[in-house]
Amino acid sequence: MVCIMKKTAVASKTRPYDNRLRQEQASENRQRILDAALTLLAEEPGNAFSVQAVALRAGVSVPTVWRNFAGRDALLDAVQTESQRRMGAPPWPRDIEEIPSWVPALFSFFEKNLAAVRAARKMAALREIHTRGRAARDRQLRKLVEAATPGMSPAQQAAWTGVFRALLSSQTYLDLMDRFGANRAAAEEVVMQAVAATITALKGQGRGKP
Repeated sequence: MVCIMKKTAVASKTRPYDNRLRQEQASENRQRILDAALTLLAEEPGNAFSVQAVALRAGVSVPTVWRNFAGRDALLDAVQTESQRRMGAPPWPRDIEEIPSWVPALFSFFEKNLAAVRAARKMAALREIHTRGRAARDRQLRKLVEAATPGMSPAQQAAWTGVFRALLSSQTYLDLMDRFGANRAAAEEVVMQAVAATITALKGQGRGKP
């Protein structure tokens, strides 16, 4: 009995250490998987996103990928978030009033990552990541609109969100620069003014003004 109790005590003392090791290993595997996915996206942007290819590049099994990410969508979301972090995406505005002053940081981000912005619309794997990122940004914008217009109908809030998304999209940035020949300073100024005017109109409608 004494012998059993001693063994149990020893085992209980080692468990926290074992747990830390497992957590560290899981964290390392997760980062290795993200690194591998981003490397593949950089090297083979024209290929469809493949979990098997990511696992092979990371040196882990496919089940290990699923142990670290709940599914393919969760992996894609994590890759998109990590990609934005590494590219230096600006912090999201805290409220709708901050959007105009946020535009220069957004356009600076587009300019510094211009090659990636262009490729995201053409290459299969990058396009899938870009689409998920756009959906996440749409949800964030919708929250800002909802916070500013608590009495507005969901349909109207959705429409206003679409207007803001159009003004702040990378496609608008590319169109202003490529199709219309605007320079960076002019593009920033016009979009800032357009966003400010949109906010004024949104608030007016939110208060019941025509």
